[in-house]
Parts: sequence; structure tokens; C-alpha cells
Amino acid sequence: MKICMIEDCEKPVAGRGLCHMHYKRWARHGDPLTTKVRKVCQVEGCESPHLCKGYCEKHYRKMRKELAAQ
Repeated sequence: MKICMIEDCEKPVAGRGLCHMHYKRWARHGDPLTTKVRKVCQVEGCESPHLCKGYCEKHYRKMRKELAAQ
């Protein structure tokens, strides 16, 4: 049985020489060693986590409120 080509990973190969976990990371992010991509708000200077449509909760609610007022 072949094992994953990633150093210190002893799991069996699922595809492309990678175990299931590393293969999914490669498919999702293009890098089997990436663990999590943190998305932040697209408003300049805001470092809050992304919630919806590229905005954090605060900016998303503000945008929705402005659209409803129109």
C-alpha cells in the first residue's frame, strides 16, 4: 500500500500521491499544506472575518440597510 507523499504523513494514497486530507486541501486551495484560508472584510482597513458577499457582519448589515433605504 502506498502512503502519502507529504513528509510525516502515514495515511494511504487517495489520489495524485496524496492521502484524502492532503488531496482535498490541494483541490480546494492549490496547495496540500494549506490548512485554512482566512477571508477578511473587503472594506479597506477592516480586518474582521468575512461573513457574506465579501463583507464582515457590521459592513454587510450597513450595506443592506443602505440598499433598503433606496
